[in-house]
Amino acid sequence: MSQKPPPSYLFFSENYGYASIFTDEIFSIYPEFDRDMSSGDIAERTLLYRQQNAIKPTEIVLCQTDSAEIFVLDTTRVDARGEYPVLRKVGDESALHAPTFADFIIKL
Repeated sequence: MSQKPPPSYLFFSENYGYASIFTDEIFSIYPEFDRDMSSGDIAERTLLYRQQNAIKPTEIVLCQTDSAEIFVLDTTRVDARGEYPVLRKVGDESALHAPTFADFIIKL
């Protein structure tokens, strides 16, 4: 994964680490993980979703809900603060969900 997570995600990760909202895990940064076991590491999950063609090479996966929604950061659009918009994907459909990761957390 060559894209850098945005400042609001890094703040969230540094201050809260692992988190889930209702039953939906927000993928986080794992300092170490076992490659033989699936984890919620954001880099591992992003690479897996890209290999499965579930997300584009320019997207970073944040969360997948029980209702098959996938939330991703769109790294092709960055604002002056280094924030990416969050897209909601269902099947082949994709739409803007929130302007930043912080707004995504509030909205979710």
